[in-house]
Amino acid sequence: MWVLVLMLVVALVSRWVVRVLLVGARLSAVVLIPVLVGV
Repeated sequence: MWVLVLMLVVALVSRWVVRVLLVGARLSAVVLIPVLVGV
């Protein structure tokens, strides 16, 4: 039974991590692109 709970937790955490990485990549792109264009 605890295996199912563990799998559910892993799925939720991985989804949250992917979302955070996507947001971070988007923010870094928004910051870096004007800097690169300015240089």
